[in-house]
Order: sequence, then structure tokens, then C-alpha cells
Amino acid sequence: MVVKALRFRTLLFPAFLFCALCAVRAAPNNPVFHITGADVFSERRVESLIEPPDQTADWQDQDWDFWAQDAAFLLGEAYHDEGYFDVRVSIHPPRGDTLQWKHPVVQVRIEEGERYHFDSVVVRLPQGSYPVYEITDLRVRSSKPFDKTLLYKDRRDLLKFYGDHGFLKAQAAESLFYDTAHKAVDVAFRVEPGSALVFDTLMLHVLREGDSLGVSTGKTSPALMRSLFSLRRGDTLSLKDINTFERKLKSTRAFNFVRVRDSSMDSGQRSALLLNAEEKQPGDIELSAFWENLYGWGGSTGWSHANMGGHLQEGHVTLTVAQRKQSLFLGYGAPLLFGTSVRFDNNFTVNWFQDQDLVLNRGWFHGNFEVFNESKLSRQLLPWLRVVSGTEFVGKSTQADSGRQRDFTQNYINSVFMEQLDDAVNPARGTRTALTWGNGGPILDNGHFSLFGNRHNWLEAENAAYIPAGHWLVLALRLDGGRFFGKGSINSERFFQGGPRSIRSEDWRAVCPEIVDTICSNDIEPAYFLASAELRFQPFQPSWVSSEGAFRYFLGLQLVPFADYGNVWEVGQQLTPVGQGRAVGAGLRYIFLSLFNIRIDYAWDPRNVSQQRFILDLSQAF
Repeated sequence: MVVKALRFRTLLFPAFLFCALCAVRAAPNNPVFHITGADVFSERRVESLIEPPDQTADWQDQDWDFWAQDAAFLLGEAYHDEGYFDVRVSIHPPRGDTLQWKHPVVQVRIEEGERYHFDSVVVRLPQGSYPVYEITDLRVRSSKPFDKTLLYKDRRDLLKFYGDHGFLKAQAAESLFYDTAHKAVDVAFRVEPGSALVFDTLMLHVLREGDSLGVSTGKTSPALMRSLFSLRRGDTLSLKDINTFERKLKSTRAFNFVRVRDSSMDSGQRSALLLNAEEKQPGDIELSAFWENLYGWGGSTGWSHANMGGHLQEGHVTLTVAQRKQSLFLGYGAPLLFGTSVRFDNNFTVNWFQDQDLVLNRGWFHGNFEVFNESKLSRQLLPWLRVVSGTEFVGKSTQADSGRQRDFTQNYINSVFMEQLDDAVNPARGTRTALTWGNGGPILDNGHFSLFGNRHNWLEAENAAYIPAGHWLVLALRLDGGRFFGKGSINSERFFQGGPRSIRSEDWRAVCPEIVDTICSNDIEPAYFLASAELRFQPFQPSWVSSEGAFRYFLGLQLVPFADYGNVWEVGQQLTPVGQGRAVGAGLRYIFLSLFNIRIDYAWDPRNVSQQRFILDLSQAF
């Protein structure tokens, strides 16, 4: 059991920005490039390919000549990879007195020539009975512009194809013939499949984390791990089955690494597979203290285990106590449901709130009450595509002027998540989209059990895009929207806006079409949209700040002006003043250990400048 150190989510407002200027070092004596003839590559790309090291101040003519020869070769190879085999590159470095200039001038002249294309393409196999890879499945095709990366991808696909048919020892290589007269390249792939291998046995070598001597064995059940492998003795080995086995074990997040390799046995055609893996420390206890602008000061303690009983089952328990909110969370997860790649999760949460005027002084574990249970199945279909289907039970007891209101709802929710990002925690390039269809309704109708009556549906789309504008700046955009079909009861609150990840000048879910008894009415058929824009400016770059100085920690700092705008309305009705939300402001982000973002935002409503608030959070707003 690992006990994590106490961590605080608070962060002092960074007045240290002024001190950070001390860490900024002068730019080195870098040359200035004068580039002519570059059409295929941008001037910036050319500079990045041939940029000399920082220490050029003491270079003599001979040093520059050596560099120019290497740079011309590297630039020529980059053009060859794109099919420009007739390219001519000449680089003229500085000479004589110009070496002492603050920014010496380097002349780069490029004659790109004509781009070659693929002509004939063949796949050659030795004599024998082997499966045939269809030429039409290759990326390399006749008349297509030459691209070296396509050759690598086709070679990889050939090895995967024959590996999936049992030829795990297959080898593949390509030979190229250049037709300079017709500016064409003939490609011949040569594949040596070898012999198909037959599975014999699976050997397990699983160690515990931190066991450098290899004396301890893993906690995970050997019988369970063997059951996850689909092949049996005598089956033809398949690279696909081996990869699926590895992916299953990795998806549990119970291992630091998982590797499977094959080893031929005495017969030469029978193979033993050896699984090498290292288990993580499966359990931990976490303690934290925090402050939140809505619930005040608080503390939390939690226990989690990623491999209960050695059966790759997950368990979580967390108790949180704050000034105006108390919460108990119980979670269970089965990452490989019945040995498949489908994940099952069940989360049970109980919350007590004292954050509204009518319940401010009720004391801990009193006030408004909420119980929530969620069961869901999820599956990662592709690296960028995940589907989730589940059911929810939600019960609420809320104090209003007219008395205590109680709601009990059961929902079915199905979502599709599409994500292509360079970094899931702090994206600088890419998009993410979530599409959701929900169906829900009250469990009780006039005191009677009614699971299928008074149902309603809703559709929702959430979208975000991240557009880089150089190394310094990322434009982050968000556009969300949805509508209900039928009165949503407590489910309507899903569309209410306001809070640290919504309209940041408003309280949590305070933007709604109608307020009754000081709280938002949920007896409506709502629709909403939300748009946000952020300019994530990162001024402290490795090219300016010393990576060895005391201020290297500022490299993860971002300055972010932002704007939010959203509306919530009842379908078929006019937009009301309380259903409109606006926020403008600025904030700071600090990327901590590439795991999460410490975020401080200051937001206000441009219609009412007196409505201001600070926001402290541990993630980007979107």
C-alpha cells in the first residue's frame, strides 16, 4: 500500500512573473538565413532542418564549412523523402569579418526539380503455398506521388498480414529503381514469410514493482491471465491474437509494462510464448486539502485498489468534507468484463449540500441531499473512438420556500467520444467531440412506481478544437448544444449553465430559463448552447528560459484571456434574462508534471461588472 503525500490544490496568485524575467537569457549568436527556391518546404521548415547548434560564436571558416556540408546533405535527404530526387542544395556560410556579426548571414539556394511518382509496384514471394497480399491494399500505387513514409507503412502492413496468418518470423524489404527519364520509381517488395508457427504453451514472468532482484511473483492470478489468451495448444499462432492479449492487459492499468515474445521450441515449428510484465503497486491512500469558491475549505481522504484479489478488479472509496458540501463515493470497475475488451463501471455517490440560502446553517450531512448511482459499459473501438452505454439512478431532496422537494429519476445514456489530440491533458492541436443520446423519466408518478411512464429524451453535442499559432500561442474553441424532447424534470439541470467549466462569471448551474423560490425550475423542456474561446499564451519557451536555472519551472506557465457566452431557454418560448450568461476574463494555467493544470481564472459579466469571481481548478475549462 502506497500512501501519497498530502497535496494542496491551492495556489498563490503568481506575483513571481516579474521575478521570472531574471531567468531569461540572451538569445545566442544565431545566424540569419536567406533562403531562395524553397517552394515545397516553408522557410521555417528549412531553417529547422539545418539550424546550427547554439555555440557558433567561436566558429572559424572550417567549422562553418563542415556544418554547411552536413546541412546540405540533411536538407537533400528531406527532399528525397518527398520524391524530389533531382534536388540541388547549396549552402554558403558566413566568411571573414561577417563571422563577428551579431547575426551572421547564411545563403541557402535550392533547385527542387520535378517530383517523382510511383510506377510499377509488385510483391514477390518465394515458391510455396502462402497467402497472397492484394496489390490494391498497398498505399504505394502507380502514378501516386512518391512518399517514403508510404513505403514504411506498406512494409509494416505486410509484416502484420503475414504475422496474422502465423508467419511471425516473416521479413520484408523493398527495392527501388529510379527512372530519371520519366521521373518515376519502380517498387518491388520482397517478403520471406518463413514457416508458420504453432502455439504450444504460455509462460508467465510477472514481477512486482520495485523488485529489482526478481524474487517476488505478481499478485495477478495466473489462471486469469491464461484465460485472457484466445489461442489453445495446437492453434496456429497469430500476431493479431498476441497483440489483443497485450492490449487487454495494458488496458487494465495494473501493469507498468507488458511484453509478449515468442520462442521456437525444439521442433522449430512449435512456439512457446513468454509474457514479461511488471505489476504496479495496486493500492494507495490519498489525503488532500482544498479550497473551492462554491463549497469553501475542505479535506478529502480516499482509498483505491487496481487489482483486488489478483483478479484485475478495481475498487475506490473517497470521503470528502467541506464547509458547504460533504460527499461519499464508492466505485467498482471491471476493465475486462468476462475476459472481453468491454469495461464495466459502477459508481455510487451520496452528497449533502449547504450552499444555498435556505440551508446555509444546517450543519454537516444535512441540507440538500443527492444520491447517484451510475452503471456503464464502455469499449475503445479505435485509438480515437470510444463508445459508452449506461444507466443512472438519481435521487434529490431540495429545500425550497414551499417545502422540501423530492425527485427520483432513472436514465439511459449512450455516448460516442471522438478524440484526436496531441496531448489529452493540455492539448495544443486537434479536436474532440462527444455525442450523447439520453432517455429518462421519474420513477414515481403520483406515489406509484412508474418506470416506463412520462419518459423524455435529449440530444447533446460537445465540441472543442485546438489550433496552434506558433510555439507561443494556442487558440482553443468550444461549441456545445443540446435540447430536450419533453419536460426533463431534474434531468433539465444538465443543460443549466454556470460554473468553473461553463460560464465562469456565474454560480454553478445558475443560468436557467426560470427561477422559482430562489432555485432554478426544472419543470421545463430546455435547450441550450454554449460557446467559449481562449487564447493560451505560453511566453516562457525553452529558447528563452534556461532549462538549468531555478526558473525553469515557469516553462509550464500560460496566460489565458477568455470569453464565454451561453443561452438556456425553454423550447418554444422566448429567451429570458436569467437564461443568458456572459463572461470575460483572464487567467493563469500551470502545467504540473504533465498530469494536470493548476488553473486560476478571474471572470466578470460584461453586463454587470460588479458580478465577479475567482475560479480555482485542476484542469483546463475545456
